[in-house]
Amino acid sequence: MSNDKNTRHRDTLCCHREQEPDAVPQSRTVPISQKTSCVFESTSQAADLFILEGTGYIYTRLMNPTSDFLEGRVTAFEEGVGISLAASGMAAEMIAFAPLAKQGNSWAEGDIR
Repeated sequence: MSNDKNTRHRDTLCCHREQEPDAVPQSRTVPISQKTSCVFESTSQAADLFILEGTGYIYTRLMNPTSDFLEGRVTAFEEGVGISLAASGMAAEMIAFAPLAKQGNSWAEGDIR
């Protein structure tokens, strides 16, 4: 098989998307990030991250390297532009339906269509 990323089969690209082996142990396994919060270099960097003007991680429940990697693999598999993972079905429903709601709508009254 060719190492040229442009000639690899789609399935191979999905399995190895943006994953290069570690330099020393040559491990193919994706490391699991077990952190819960992040350190910021300055308050201005933290402010930029919280208003989504900077790149980096804020808090594990919002984003982390492990979920970013999985999102990238699923995006490659589905040949999409991007995805967003949710930790539960309820969270997935909120991601899907909250943007459709308007002020004053009531779910119980069937205002959301």
